[in-house]
Amino acid sequence: MTKLVGATATEFRQFTATDHPADDPQEHIVAIAWVMDSVANRLLLVQHRTQGWSCPGGHLEFGEIPADAAARELAEETGLAATPLSPEPFVVVRATGCPRSPGDDVVHWAFGYRFEVACTAALVTEVGQPGRWFSLDALPHHRARDVDEVLAHLGLGA
Repeated sequence: MTKLVGATATEFRQFTATDHPADDPQEHIVAIAWVMDSVANRLLLVQHRTQGWSCPGGHLEFGEIPADAAARELAEETGLAATPLSPEPFVVVRATGCPRSPGDDVVHWAFGYRFEVACTAALVTEVGQPGRWFSLDALPHHRARDVDEVLAHLGLGA
């Protein structure tokens, strides 16, 4: 079952009931890769310029489905080739505003997919955007605001 964060079931149904192009100026769909090593109890985060430490992710390309976008963004940002554990998102986070454009009221619907990868896998990150595995009991302080709530939903309190 998909967990909604920052939205009601009614708001989500209204959003999905209409066709939203990838370049909709008011509501954007983004895909997020929640990459875990459950054996080592670690979460992979990348350091974004404006969001701090967060999961790899980004906007969908034209015609792309969110699960594929999450895998593509994971590969682009970390060099890891992996497939989501499920084609359905385990979490959808609705957030208003854009860190790059303060005062902008754009809505981001972030479809989160769970990936399982060994933390020993080599990372090849984008220039200026390092990636790192963090123990769940030692997450960085400057992290995306949804990390704690999503980990709690997974039963992995931060």
